[in-house]
Amino acid sequence: MQKNNYYPFFFPVHSYNTQQSHILLKEYGRNVQLMVKNLMAIEDSEKRKQQAALLVELMKMLIQPNASKDVNIDINNKVWDDLYIISGFKLDVEGPFPKPDPKKIWAKPDKMRYAYAMPKLKHYGKNVEYLINKIKKMEPGEDKDNAVIYAGRLMKNFYQFYSKDTLDDKVIKEQLEFLSGKELTVDLDKVRNENLFETTAKDRKVQNGSFPNNSINNGIPLVQRPQNKMHNNNNNNNLRRRRRK
Repeated sequence: MQKNNYYPFFFPVHSYNTQQSHILLKEYGRNVQLMVKNLMAIEDSEKRKQQAALLVELMKMLIQPNASKDVNIDINNKVWDDLYIISGFKLDVEGPFPKPDPKKIWAKPDKMRYAYAMPKLKHYGKNVEYLINKIKKMEPGEDKDNAVIYAGRLMKNFYQFYSKDTLDDKVIKEQLEFLSGKELTVDLDKVRNENLFETTAKDRKVQNGSFPNNSINNGIPLVQRPQNKMHNNNNNNNLRRRRRK
């Protein structure tokens, strides 16, 4: 092969990383892996031990910024274990720590088992069932009755997201009894008269036009409440338009 006139020597042929051996521990890089390979080739055991100690100090410098964040880790023990791992557990050096067990290092963790339980009614999910079970354990009284109403209101809200059809409160009552094993129930007439299952406070009013809590409207029925100024102005404007026509 004829040499190039511009270059008096040939450049060495470099191999790509994809053609080289796999890096066992990427935090140390390929150069440390090559150092470990050269370390294993040293025949003198005492010299090999000294070089291993120097290489451990170099490896500590490479991972010290990240390892120092975890106060529970022993950096010296970790680096010596990593040194044995990089050598494929073939390095014949007596370190200050026992050699790690390859079976424990490469052992696969146990498969995690997730808690899986199908809800009785999918559109409510498991959280509504957990809430109903909590209410069942409450002592009888006003707090328990309010909690049952809250659960029914929450169920109606979830059902409206699940289906856009008009929902009767009787369906919520039946499904509440089903989820609670017939331990919880409500007075359907009271729920309908006071709209207790409505999701907004504005809709939770009795049919006679006043809210159950008279403090909200001072006891005045909605049909008799005085109109505001803006409403009066709109009425006056409508009368003027009619006169003009």
